[in-house]
Amino acid sequence: MSQQSVRQAAQRSALDARAVRRKERAERERRLEGLAVAVLTALGERDALVRDAERRAGQALRSPETGQAGWMEKPLFTL
Repeated sequence: MSQQSVRQAAQRSALDARAVRRKERAERERRLEGLAVAVLTALGERDALVRDAERRAGQALRSPETGQAGWMEKPLFTL
């Protein structure tokens, strides 16, 4: 094999290896983007559930007659 043929074969091999690494990185990036979307979606859903629970808790703490914190103004028990 001539020096030029050896050089071309080595260059082809290097380019093939680089293409494989590039493809693997692209696939990994796609997987990570999918996971990021799943995580951010779950966090958004959790935040909505927390807001709703806090809203319902706030409503439960207010007395229906006055719109004020009714149960906190009344003693829990008397002696």
